[in-house]
Amino acid sequence: MLCLMMCLTLCNCTALRTAVQFQRITLWKALFPCQEVGLPDGCENLDSLPSLDLTPKFFKASNMVQKPLEKWLGELESESLPDCIVSDVCFPWTSDVALHFKIPRIVFQTFSCFTLACSHSIDCHRIIESITSPKPFLVPEMPDKIEFTEAQLPITRSASSEYMRDCMKKFKEA
Repeated sequence: MLCLMMCLTLCNCTALRTAVQFQRITLWKALFPCQEVGLPDGCENLDSLPSLDLTPKFFKASNMVQKPLEKWLGELESESLPDCIVSDVCFPWTSDVALHFKIPRIVFQTFSCFTLACSHSIDCHRIIESITSPKPFLVPEMPDKIEFTEAQLPITRSASSEYMRDCMKKFKEA
């Protein structure tokens, strides 16, 4: 029989508990370190953030969940380990956990193919670094004319964006 384990924060667990109560699913409840990184209590998913400016703090907090999960998995008997880890692309550290415990991992990708293609082209051609005006720029190597302005991009040249660029690099590598 397939063993499915969901690693959730307390707030997210409460939201899903009724959906999984009759299924054979183990819920591991993570204490999400909101206060340790300066997030308001209850900000345990991106939708709950009162401002997108808090996104770097959210990712810092999510990275802090890795050690407690590793500790818990390390305490399980090998036959009790989950058969697979399914994780969002935004949690690249789950790749390290899966490798360490020899558990297969499936990445849940929430971005569209169009978004990924634009992002890849903009990164490969170093478009952000070459922007010199607020005018729209053409996304290279797309099959149609696709234009953006720097203000329309989720990651620009600001200091907080540097952190997010590092996060995006880790997402891609994982």
